[in-house]
Amino acid sequence: MNMLMHGIDYQNFDIYKGDTLTRDLYGDNLKLTVQVCNPPYSLKWDAKEEFLDDPRYSGVDKLAPKSHADFAFLQHMVYHMDEDDGRVAVLLPYGVLFRGGAEEDIRKWLICTINRLDAVIGLPADLFHGTSIPVVVLVLKSKRNGNSDNILFIDASRDFIKGKSYAFLGITLYMSCHCLTFYA
Repeated sequence: MNMLMHGIDYQNFDIYKGDTLTRDLYGDNLKLTVQVCNPPYSLKWDAKEEFLDDPRYSGVDKLAPKSHADFAFLQHMVYHMDEDDGRVAVLLPYGVLFRGGAEEDIRKWLICTINRLDAVIGLPADLFHGTSIPVVVLVLKSKRNGNSDNILFIDASRDFIKGKSYAFLGITLYMSCHCLTFYA
């Protein structure tokens, strides 16, 4: 819908209807340079053991829990990143930063094993229509180059002023960000 609102002809993109987590309609060969995603937060999913044979989820040898598919969506995106210049920006609930179990193992895999997490941007509550929870933007890169040994953290959750309401946005934000860099 956003692309249509910005004048991109619907004939220039493909829309697939299906369950991305259980059936990869893109196939193994599609590698994307840029992915901007806003998957449904904390969606329940099957998390069947057979998915460990799926190359999208096999890197960690653990699946995102049935109660929160957030990391399953993220693993799907990572799998489809272009190896040379892949980038992902994804909105997820704050829980992805601290939940334990398999999600902790997937976080460690993203950071320590494949080194894709480049930045974490914390956003305030009540920013988006349909949810009142605060969310984070995770920025991932396939080649982190000069930033390969650190992750940029930006806390944009506190310093904002609600402004004039727009039909498509809800609020305007004026932010000054607190930055913290984490060195691995």
